[in-house]
Amino acid sequence: LKGTITAFREELEQLKMEGERYVEEALATGHAEFRHLQNTIRALRNELELRKILYQEALQSIERACRDEVGHLQQTISALREQLEASHAQKS
Repeated sequence: LKGTITAFREELEQLKMEGERYVEEALATGHAEFRHLQNTIRALRNELELRKILYQEALQSIERACRDEVGHLQQTISALREQLEASHAQKS
């Protein structure tokens, strides 16, 4: 009977150690996956921020080009208006 109890205790201790090892491995794997997800999130945030900056720069460039074009067109209109007025003044 003592031998059977001792065998059961040894088996129980072995199962306990295997269970602890399994839990440690699962925790290590879970922790590694968590770190990987954190790194992925960080990388995606950085990429998103970079794209946002590039988009804003492109938008500002387009706005500047449009303002420049509007200014140029206004100058052209003014010059043509002056020429037209001068032409009317000469005819009068």
